[in-house]
Amino acid sequence: LFRSTLTKGKFVVDEIISFGEYTKEELLDYAAHAETNSPHLIAKSIIDAYGADNIVASRIKSQKQSVTAGVFSVVDNKKIIVGKNNLLLQEGFDLPEINKTGNLIYIAINNKCEGCIIIKDEIKDNAALSIAALKEIGITKTIMLTGDNPEIADGVVAELGIDDFYANMNPLDKVMKMTDIKNQSSTHDTVVFVGDGINDAPVLSRADVGVAMGGLGSDAAIQVADIVLMTDDLSKLPTMVRIAKKTKKIIIQNIILALGIKFLVLILSI
Repeated sequence: LFRSTLTKGKFVVDEIISFGEYTKEELLDYAAHAETNSPHLIAKSIIDAYGADNIVASRIKSQKQSVTAGVFSVVDNKKIIVGKNNLLLQEGFDLPEINKTGNLIYIAINNKCEGCIIIKDEIKDNAALSIAALKEIGITKTIMLTGDNPEIADGVVAELGIDDFYANMNPLDKVMKMTDIKNQSSTHDTVVFVGDGINDAPVLSRADVGVAMGGLGSDAAIQVADIVLMTDDLSKLPTMVRIAKKTKKIIIQNIILALGIKFLVLILSI
């Protein structure tokens, strides 16, 4: 499984942490104004939490998008930097340690890091039930592959009851990990991979059975998949497995019946 398959792809502000001088409301205010016009989904989640209608354009004097996940802006004549830890560390800021899961977005005001916004991707409503249902019908192990950091991945795995995960993986890493998983599996085991993005296509083609989520799945993923679910409802996965097992059972019954009749006719002929 890819993490994106298990989540809605909609980021939401989960928590705001102030390091002292500014209130949580003020931090969200400055961050939202600084992120105005940014195309990033995380920036949109901050603006949505603040309220797009509350943005006052005249307060914003300048904006500059950083290539390392963040923005530089001047709001109310204050220098605002909003971005991930690598951007602020690159700019020479000292960052307090935060033991929270999620995307940590730091806010610096006038050359001092003043707070952090924790943003999470919402997990699909039926994801945990779907994983449990898969285990009930005989799926022996579930593994998540994700490009997120281990802290975020660990939180998702714990919430959904997934057996194992591999984090900080690019598309090539995922293909190599799929190869390793297949090599370590028994010859009687079938490795199924479920994905929906364009980066999923190489891994889908490498799995024994590739399953694409067709509702929002990319054309590339759908074309290489062995099975396409026409919705993004994860509860269809257990249904898919049940149908496959029932179909296999009927095929075996038909083969045994056909061979039995042939042998009976052959014996009678002799």
